[in-house]
Amino acid sequence: MSKRKGLLLLLGLLLAVILCNTKVHANTEPKSFTIQYNGINITRYENYVVIYTYDKRTSDNKSGANQWGYEVSVDKDGIVVEMGVNVTFAPDGFIVSVHGQENINKIRDNVNIGDEVTYDTNTKTITFTFSILGSIRNLEKEIISLRNTKIELDLGAYDVDIEAINNDLNTLNNRYNELKQLGEEIKSLPIGSSERNAKLAVAEQKYAEAMSLLDEVSLKMIVPLKLEARGIWHRANVFNSEISLDKLRSNIEEFKSAGINQIYVETLWWGHSIGQSDLVDYHPNVRYSYGEYPDYLTAFIDLAHKAGIEVHAWTETFFHNQNHNHYPKWLKNNPSWLNLDFYGRYMQTGKGTEDGFVFIDPANEEVRQFLINYYVELANKFDLDGIQLDYIRYPAESSLETSSGYTPVAMNKFMERYNLSGDLKQLLIEEKSQGKKELYQKWCEFRAEQVTIFVEEVVKAIREVKPDMKISIAVGPDYQHALKDLMQDWKTWVEKGWIDIIAPMAYTFDTDYVKTVVNSMNDISNGLTYNYTGIGAYMEGPTLLYTNQILISRAADGLGSVIFASQNLLGKEEMKTALSKGLNKITAISPNADLDKILDAMFTYIIDKANRIYITKGLMTEEQKGALTEEFTRIKNMKMHNAGDYYLIQQEITKLNNNIHQYVRSVGAQRIKEDLYALIDNIDLKITRYLINYGYWDPTTGERPDPLTIEYPVIDVPVDENEEDKPGKNYDTLLYIIIGVASLGIIGTSVFVFMRRKR
Repeated sequence: MSKRKGLLLLLGLLLAVILCNTKVHANTEPKSFTIQYNGINITRYENYVVIYTYDKRTSDNKSGANQWGYEVSVDKDGIVVEMGVNVTFAPDGFIVSVHGQENINKIRDNVNIGDEVTYDTNTKTITFTFSILGSIRNLEKEIISLRNTKIELDLGAYDVDIEAINNDLNTLNNRYNELKQLGEEIKSLPIGSSERNAKLAVAEQKYAEAMSLLDEVSLKMIVPLKLEARGIWHRANVFNSEISLDKLRSNIEEFKSAGINQIYVETLWWGHSIGQSDLVDYHPNVRYSYGEYPDYLTAFIDLAHKAGIEVHAWTETFFHNQNHNHYPKWLKNNPSWLNLDFYGRYMQTGKGTEDGFVFIDPANEEVRQFLINYYVELANKFDLDGIQLDYIRYPAESSLETSSGYTPVAMNKFMERYNLSGDLKQLLIEEKSQGKKELYQKWCEFRAEQVTIFVEEVVKAIREVKPDMKISIAVGPDYQHALKDLMQDWKTWVEKGWIDIIAPMAYTFDTDYVKTVVNSMNDISNGLTYNYTGIGAYMEGPTLLYTNQILISRAADGLGSVIFASQNLLGKEEMKTALSKGLNKITAISPNADLDKILDAMFTYIIDKANRIYITKGLMTEEQKGALTEEFTRIKNMKMHNAGDYYLIQQEITKLNNNIHQYVRSVGAQRIKEDLYALIDNIDLKITRYLINYGYWDPTTGERPDPLTIEYPVIDVPVDENEEDKPGKNYDTLLYIIIGVASLGIIGTSVFVFMRRKR
């Protein structure tokens, strides 16, 4: 996988480090902020502030503190050079590491890149002083870094606008020189003088303008990917922004302009459906007229598809209400379906973010069948690209007392399985009093099994009506935690091949944690699924923090990302700019799109870059471009009806990749290889998913079979009589029917061509 991305992503990551929000102080003289610290080079406990020195750095050049805090990196001159969850040491510098929301907020609100920092070991205080002069010095370092990166991008023939970047860098350098001159003038003036204060105000304004331009040029340097999932979770009619067809269309256009190519629209929530259903009430939030469309979901799907955006039905499987807000009728009529906690309550109590939540019982077969019927209805009735299972779990728990699932149905099943008698809750209490947890562990395993049974059942039911439906899961990013605290055994679901797409919810301020999540997801899936990283923009950190997280996900071989949620994009100019001018500056094709669309998009993009970059740089001739175009056309015209066809296409692309130096030289060849490697990997995943979804392979039984050894179904379908034979197309039957036309004396010929097609 590293062959297909390599340096282009690492360059993007280098850029993301310098992207930061800049706060400009209104006062003229330096503003100081002081915070008490607990010690130097000690363990950072809860609500601690700790200084870590360079000589105590870890092997990866960090403080060694966990991700549940915030840090400031200070260089040897006492200037803040980096801020984040886990920063790196500047040579011979130190790190200020804080824990606790109050301390974190103080640092974020009062400290800037470029501030001067001192600490007093007697009073155990750290003082941060906003200094426009220090900020100007730091700006010079960032401009140098940008220029070095620009050189690498240019020499590497990457798809960025070098001319625009050069212009911006020249402008930025001029502004830096003005600021530098202004800084010298400020230093020569008496502190507190009106002239000094006036020049300080001018310097701060010019510095803010320079930093804004720096962010712009940094976004321009991010190398885009053509094959990438760019998803977003969307609540229907969020903030009443979709009360008409025109307003709904406007939101979808806004998604498109930001480069979004997948929308996970909240379809089943609060026990209601945003599409008309025979089983579930229509959601009150979307009871408006949507023109010629019968309901919100039908309108949303059609408009999104016309905009080139996939639509996946995001569903909250076992969570169906909160605090009786629009309590669903079907649940009122079936109170025995409710999931009960340890104290017999159906509403989660004292559970933090889940307080007031109402779940239904995964162990109840009536519940499972009801949900299966709804999912089959969704698959049959709506032109969806996928269905996503969220809240596919029990309520979160951290102890016996916070656990749930204590319904008569579930407890009776469990007691019968283990031949137990008496009251299950009393048995669990007695066991805990003895310092044991064997029975509780079995109870946890039993409940996780109930969720897994449902996943198997619902996937099978959907596949029977729509084998190509992409089934995704939004899950806890830490598999062990998800299994232990949520009864969510998603690792097993993936290993059994039931899932097409994993979207772990990596919601954090810590970019390193995102990398950990992606690596874990890739290890678990082992090539069985499309892996798209959930990005928690709802946490409302700096916009470019999430740009950085998406870049890190790319570098770790995530195939895309899904942003939570749309309310952090719609109407948010800063977020839209970060996407449309940076990560999503070109239109991307979704990795789970049909192969013919992916080939067309990728081949067209490569030839486009040939015209704009490779030929201009003398890396390719017009003749070589023409020959490469012919190869692309030949491959696009090959059959692509089943996994065997996919495999043959993959082999042809591999051959082309191995001989790419015949068409382009030097770094141009490396750039095209990266694109072709992405295609090769994508086709391999498509082969895997086809074999699993159509029942040709169970990944738990052994290695994937050779797709060329499988006999696929044949359905004969007529082909347009005007269609010319295409290279690589095999016709199984060819019939010529000659019809005499007496009145004209002309013999007409109609050709009916029958092809092998997959079922």
